[in-house]
Amino acid sequence: MKLILLAFLLLPILLSAQTKEQRLAYDSLTAKGRQAFQNREYAQAGQFYLDAIEAFGDKGFAEDRYQAVQALAQAGRMEPAFANLQRLFEKTSHLEYNTLLADTFLIPLHTDTRWDTLLTALRPEMPEIAERLWEINRLDQDLRKTIQKTRSKYGADSPEMDTLWKRINLQDSLNLLEIKQLLDKHGWLGAKQVGNRGNTTVWLVIQHANLATQEHYLPMMRAAADAGKASCGNLAYLEDRILVRKKQKQLYASQLYTPNGSDTTFYYPVEDPDNLNVRREGMNLPPFSTETIEAIRTMPPHQWD
Repeated sequence: MKLILLAFLLLPILLSAQTKEQRLAYDSLTAKGRQAFQNREYAQAGQFYLDAIEAFGDKGFAEDRYQAVQALAQAGRMEPAFANLQRLFEKTSHLEYNTLLADTFLIPLHTDTRWDTLLTALRPEMPEIAERLWEINRLDQDLRKTIQKTRSKYGADSPEMDTLWKRINLQDSLNLLEIKQLLDKHGWLGAKQVGNRGNTTVWLVIQHANLATQEHYLPMMRAAADAGKASCGNLAYLEDRILVRKKQKQLYASQLYTPNGSDTTFYYPVEDPDNLNVRREGMNLPPFSTETIEAIRTMPPHQWD
């Protein structure tokens, strides 16, 4: 049976750390925030997002928190705008130096001294390498973004899908040549050196490499994660990818598949599902809901190729 791995960084829909009622309130308020933002009602949009974050126990998805910052900046509410920027800076890998500079919604923040402080903290120490890694990231993702559409239109075993996978594999091999040279020369480059996206790109290319390459660079990434130069969550994905390729049970339930001809998604087998959330917490991954863990526990045995 031919299996298709799902897209990069698929997360559970429900987070068990919050109640379903909190999640429903959050979704409702953020939907209102997005609509108000589209209508250029920035003061209302910013408040909807702030209310959503409060309703969700001071939690919020990075994309929502960032749009809250954009709306609050346009509404002239500097304090909550910078408070949420600081939260994004400290807790996520969402902020990028070049993106912030180019974001016209944030222009009202430019005259505040906190803006220059933030930019200084985000500015990559190796800007030329960071810029090249941004391009490699685009090259890695652009073709993959067409997988689902091509598969739905032509079928998983179609000539069109075969052609697409050949193009992806060729680009992956070219990307890997550059990343290998980079790693062999500089070691694992952290966000301070190449920015958050550049740092993620190094992992992304290894994640899409062959098993031998993944196993070769796994110790380097483990050491980088211990030193704060690589994401523990990304490391968990690499650990799971290697285990699945070796037909062993994964530890963090990051790897899923869709059987050929099916619309149903399954998790590859998971070691000790009862303690899954403990392991995920240790890698800074969000917890699964009770329903998801039960689904993993009762999933039928997987037939390896």
